[in-house]
Amino acid sequence: MQVAEGRRAQLPVGDSVSVGRLLSEFVELQQVATRKQIQIMSENTRCPVTKPKLLAYVGDDAAATERYRCDILGKCQSVFDLLEEYPACELPFHAYLEMLSLLAPRYYSISSSPSGDPARCSVTVAVVQGPAGSGRGVYKGICSNYLAGRREGETIHATVRETRAGFRLPDDVSVPIIMVGPGTGLAPFRGFLQERAARKAKGANLGPAMLFFGCRHPEQDYLYADEFEGLRGRRH
Repeated sequence: MQVAEGRRAQLPVGDSVSVGRLLSEFVELQQVATRKQIQIMSENTRCPVTKPKLLAYVGDDAAATERYRCDILGKCQSVFDLLEEYPACELPFHAYLEMLSLLAPRYYSISSSPSGDPARCSVTVAVVQGPAGSGRGVYKGICSNYLAGRREGETIHATVRETRAGFRLPDDVSVPIIMVGPGTGLAPFRGFLQERAARKAKGANLGPAMLFFGCRHPEQDYLYADEFEGLRGRRH
């Protein structure tokens, strides 16, 4: 298909692309449908059975708000999910495309230290996959499943960004540190520990460090177990 000129400068405007590639590489398909989007769907529905069902989510009354909260927000239903549930909706493809946000970059913490090899870095990614909240099919994380599907030697495109959050080791290596990974996960702290090991190898006198993280079972998802056990009690 040919993508029309417009406000979506990041779409392949002027190029011929397949619908499959357009939907899989350029736009977000899994965002929760807004009430405005459901209103547009209802405006493109002539079916006397389907139309009132869609309108039931967009009214100003408390009942409509509660239905939207429970059925749409609660089940994380996207416009795509609703199109599957209500096939009588005649939403034009161009209108559907206008509803979709551009595919946003996914950010991962680097899980290695440049002190080991400044030309290489690693990322630690959990593959997100499970039953969809809508009850239909399987929900798959976009980037994690894309990475999991790559074969050794394939090229992927990525950028490296320096964090502006001050999330880094203290300049004074003797300062004690406590590392807790509930939200960031284990990845950045592995890089911290590698950096501390490199500093120690150069003769630095390191302060104590403690790392707290969770895993479901030490034999199943204790990532980098051998590496971390080798650092245990060595002031890395």
